[in-house]
Amino acid sequence: MKSTLTLERLETRAAPSDFLGLGIGDPNLIDQENYALPEGLNHLTESINIEETQKETVQTDLSLDASLNATYANRYSPRPGFFPQEGEVVQINAGVSQDNLSAFIWQNYNLPMDKITEVDIGATYSQQISEDLLGGTLSGRIGPQIWLFPQSGAKDSMDYILEGGIHYSGQVEVDTSISYIAPGSDADEGIMIHGSINKTVSFPSEDNHTVDINLGAKGAYLENFYGASGLSHISPEISVDTKLGELDLKLFSEYQIGINEDFESKPVYGITLSGNFSF
Repeated sequence: MKSTLTLERLETRAAPSDFLGLGIGDPNLIDQENYALPEGLNHLTESINIEETQKETVQTDLSLDASLNATYANRYSPRPGFFPQEGEVVQINAGVSQDNLSAFIWQNYNLPMDKITEVDIGATYSQQISEDLLGGTLSGRIGPQIWLFPQSGAKDSMDYILEGGIHYSGQVEVDTSISYIAPGSDADEGIMIHGSINKTVSFPSEDNHTVDINLGAKGAYLENFYGASGLSHISPEISVDTKLGELDLKLFSEYQIGINEDFESKPVYGITLSGNFSF
């Protein structure tokens, strides 16, 4: 049956005359009723089938996963612990991923100021390190980022960041990252070490979705990171995650405890809506 299908494809492409000198167009070599190929050409037709199957497989594997989320918060609280400005913010993040590669663009819009105060762009390569570590998985990641601060002062400010991290997912979620402000940035070179730990408790709901309650804490240590050094803050946090139709809904609240005089102690709370797509 495979030879019959392949022959029909070849006859459609070939003229009645000889095809590449192989005699396919010669009626003396073809059984007109069964469209059977000479035994010597079976290998050729099978090779064509294999190559076309491989092309179809490659095209199938090139699907992309995409995500889009929007956050409303009472203030912008970046990971280092600074509060660069007061006022409610809307933050939009869009990302795409394929296998171990991902990319994102993120922006922070300050509502009282009526302006975008920060745009981050980055790419990440991720790799699983262990499939079974204390009953969980361990993975690593690394990638470049650009942090853009529009009209910060007299002109736009742009910093080049190299960031790597390790994530553990098991009975608890543990994440550690190191961010390095590279030479060529408007800011001086500096390092931030950020860490977080979270525990999720799930409860079933009436609509077959779960309600997840996440308890955790995060903090940062800085070394000349935008001029600050030392342990900057520790922030306990709680969030509730559930479904809103096809979207994920998250309500979150945290309280930043400033460790030294450069970092204030303030509450941060808000809501996030997110969706995931494949194409």
